[in-house]
Amino acid sequence: MPLIIKQFQFFKSFKENCYLAYDSEDKSCTVVDPGEESEKLLNEITDNKLKLTHILITHAHLDHVFGYYNLKQAFPEAKIMLHENEIPVWNANTKCSTKMILKLIFGVKIRNDYLNIQKYLIKDKQVISVGKYNLEVLFTPGHTHGSVCFLERSEKIAFTGDTIFTDMLGNTKYPNAKTQGNQEQLNQSVQLLKKEIAGYIIYPGHRNYGDSTHVLQSKTE
Repeated sequence: MPLIIKQFQFFKSFKENCYLAYDSEDKSCTVVDPGEESEKLLNEITDNKLKLTHILITHAHLDHVFGYYNLKQAFPEAKIMLHENEIPVWNANTKCSTKMILKLIFGVKIRNDYLNIQKYLIKDKQVISVGKYNLEVLFTPGHTHGSVCFLERSEKIAFTGDTIFTDMLGNTKYPNAKTQGNQEQLNQSVQLLKKEIAGYIIYPGHRNYGDSTHVLQSKTE
């Protein structure tokens, strides 16, 4: 059977996509970009008797990582994995201005132990196993300095975070200097993706999932 992927959409204002990917035979699973604490996501894992082994972060903007806490509470052995260049972005989420926006607009509060949670740093070309499937890390800076994509080459799928969507490229402009990206880096990453994932189905951090061909051709020519 193919790798099973289920999509959850969080933060109504952002419509952030979180993905649960699992091997139906082995029951190993990973969560990509848990944007919000979700009983629905937890229930999906427990109802299917899955074993959460990894929490994969394409980049550390808060709408992609805020839901880590209840996953770690339920599955303490699950490893939070992100690129080392994302640590400043992860830490910036605790700034007073960010916490104020979260509380006033979304009614959520960053937990006091946010900074201290154990994280595992990943590198380009590293392979993370989910049962019999292998997710390869592809370093794609631009949207943020430590953005990555996760590729399952045998299935020809890619979790692209906010680097590319099915119809447009990611943004690089943000008010906080530590969370800003770099347009030149993004352009280079898109050229890399054009070589690496042509014809893949992409699962982006926002908007719909679908074929990568249109965006990689139309936005790079």
